[in-house]
Order: sequence, then structure tokens, then C-alpha cells
Amino acid sequence: MKKYKYLLFDNDGTLMDFKKCEEYAFEKAYKKSGAHDIIPYSEDILKLYSKVNDSWWKKLERKECTRDELMTGRFKEFLSKLNINSIDPETLSNEYPVCLSESCFLFDGAKELLSALYEHYHIYIITNGIGFVQKKRINKCEYLPFIEGIFISEELGAVKPEKEYFDKVLSNINAKKEECLIIGDSLSADIKGGNLSGIDTLWYNPEKLNCKNGINPTFIFDNYNDILSFLL
Repeated sequence: MKKYKYLLFDNDGTLMDFKKCEEYAFEKAYKKSGAHDIIPYSEDILKLYSKVNDSWWKKLERKECTRDELMTGRFKEFLSKLNINSIDPETLSNEYPVCLSESCFLFDGAKELLSALYEHYHIYIITNGIGFVQKKRINKCEYLPFIEGIFISEELGAVKPEKEYFDKVLSNINAKKEECLIIGDSLSADIKGGNLSGIDTLWYNPEKLNCKNGINPTFIFDNYNDILSFLL
């Protein structure tokens, strides 16, 4: 497969195990904020935060909130659901990104996948998120030698799935749409972004979910080995 010259890889959920990163960062921030002294940290606490956090990122994708509103709003809602009124949401809002920036847990085989593709393609990371957080996490990753650049939504001034985001990425790397393949796990961010931008997509779907909401991947694979075989 040499139709493409540029591979645009999503990071979290595609190469990096965000669930592990989130668990590490949230537990640390929750305890440092003092909330742990009111309601001890548990798996249920983490599940509640994950659900609230995911809903706010979906809002951002749909342009129903700004990034700044997301940053504090998710913790305000989370603490409200726990009926914790003595902790300022800003405390968690400030602490969590710092803790998250320290996390870097790759999926097994992610480094090897990019290493094998490196000789054949230009590889870039496309990610929504906060600049300093994503840069610090990615810069400590073992796959770093195999990528040529990182495009973070906060720094581009646009978020996936907006067409503007992908237009800016292509402009920065001086690439044509037909030369690019977006590879990601998120239908609503990565695959929809490709649909809106006219760029082919590869949905990394290890959970073997069904497509929905009229979002149509060009290709679907559920494991790294099949992706590698397809691209080489």
C-alpha cells in the first residue's frame, strides 16, 4: 500500500492508552486537591469523572463549549454530582493537567508499529488537547524518533473534527488530501474529521464497534498487525 505518503495518527486511544493515563493523573489530582479526604478515591469515583470528562470533550467537538469552559466545567459538574462543595473546581482544573502531563502509557506494539512504518511514510501526530500537556507526554514516548511533528488543537486554534483543523495540518506539512490517511480510534473526532475534510480514514477499532451517526471510515482494522500488513 503506497497510495499514501502521510500518515496522520491520533494519539490517545490509538497509540497511547489514555484510560491508564487518565487513571494515573486523576487519582493523583483527586488526592492532592483534598477531595479524597471527603470521599475516598475509588473505581466508582474514576468512572464518574471519566463519564463527565468524555461528555465535555464531545461538547467541545460539537462546538457547544469552549476549551476554557471545558477545563473547569467538567470538574464543577463532577464535584456537584458528588455533592462536594468545599473543593474549588479550579483546584482540580489546575492540578489535573499537570498530573496528566506526567503520564505516558503506550499500547503494546505502538512503538513497533510506527518503527515499521517510519521508512515508508511521513508520520505525524494529530491530537486534541492542551499544548503543554500533550507535548510533555508525547516527548517522553518511545515512538518519538519515528514522528515528524505534532499538531495539537490548542496550538492550531481548531479542534478535531473541524475541517479547519485538518486544513491547517495539511497546510503545515504541504500535503494534498489524497496523499494523506487519518488513523484514529474516535469516530466523532478522527473519522468524522476525515469525512468533513475529504481525507481518507482508517478507523482503529479494537473493540469491534459499529459505525454510527452516518460517519463512514474508508478502512476499518481492529489490530496493529493488520494495519501494518495493509500499509506495507
